Amino acid sequence: MVTVPAQYQNLVKEMSNETGIPYDVVAAQAQAESNFNATARSPAGALGWLQFMPGTYNSHAAAAGVGKGTEFNPADEAKVYVVYMNELLKQEHGNLRNALAAYNAGPGNIQAGLGYADHILGTAGQKGGTITTGFPLPVPGLGFLPGVGGNLSISGILGNLFSDTRDLLERGGLILLGAALILLGIHMLGGGSGNITVSSPQQKSEGGSKQEGSSETKSAAEDKSPVGRKPGEPFRYAKPVTATSAVEAAAVA
Repeated sequence: MVTVPAQYQNLVKEMSNETGIPYDVVAAQAQAESNFNATARSPAGALGWLQFMPGTYNSHAAAAGVGKGTEFNPADEAKVYVVYMNELLKQEHGNLRNALAAYNAGPGNIQAGLGYADHILGTAGQKGGTITTGFPLPVPGLGFLPGVGGNLSISGILGNLFSDTRDLLERGGLILLGAALILLGIHMLGGGSGNITVSSPQQKSEGGSKQEGSSETKSAAEDKSPVGRKPGEPFRYAKPVTATSAVEAAAVA
């Protein structure tokens, strides 16, 4: 593991958060580049604690919100690192080992940089792998939002919306179908007449007279029940329809 100097700890943490690269890997990379020397210069012309070539640095400075030629400013170089490493991770489909190799040897020369990548990962106690937290999304005035850009897409949003809408419609259709079956069951129990026949209230008078609505009190005009009574037979009420019987009939239907 790498011991990060106090003045660089917050920068390394920000670089890790905004790229999804583990803190120990970022620290090992900075140590390998310059051993945390803000004024470092390499024989090849790389500058600063993260050893950017001037051309690479200046081409990404605007996206990072810094000026060109500020490689010796540790905070500025950290911001350019975030932009550049996210670009490499995107190009390599999140493959951290390849992205580190590209940082060292160039995007078109991955094989030449794999030794460097393995050294960084070994120092950090990592095995490489794929960065799955997403690539940060730059937001004007807010900087980068970690773990958003790589997973955020219009197609993904619309896909989720359509999926939720489809589920809602399917559930609504099942509810409507169930209601229709219940109504059909009630219709069948009512003899197919379209009306539901129910019994009269069971009330007794104080003198113990017959219940209101009994067969003895029905007039001849009322003696035309739809339940199939033969002439001369006592009036019979249709069996009361309950919610349970309605649902059972709907299930059979």
